[in-house]
Amino acid sequence: MHEADESRSPALAELRGRLEEARARARLNQTELAGKAGLGRATVGKILASGGGVPSAKTVAYLARALKLPVGELLELRRTAVEEADGHPSTCRGRGVRSRNGSRTSWKSTLLVRAPSRPGSEPYPDT
Repeated sequence: MHEADESRSPALAELRGRLEEARARARLNQTELAGKAGLGRATVGKILASGGGVPSAKTVAYLARALKLPVGELLELRRTAVEEADGHPSTCRGRGVRSRNGSRTSWKSTLLVRAPSRPGSEPYPDT
């Protein structure tokens, strides 16, 4: 999750508000919503509580579908909240990685290495 302060992220506050309002309208508690969305109770609690970070796009989509909300609109709010949390527009897809100095850099999937899980074993044994 991206860290964000709701006082500086109106999009995150609106995202949380819309999810909470829809949850109340559906008369679901957080545990019931978590079950309906296929998420953990703690995950839903962190998302709906103020002071938490920006939820992943996948999590927002699961919650939007469970609450019958427009997925695209909520994902746009999430994207804006990420930009507000990072202080700049999001220019790359994926999560990226942090360099040693803490700055965010992008990564290319072609650079990932398939490594064995233990010395002497095949990376992905045939099954």
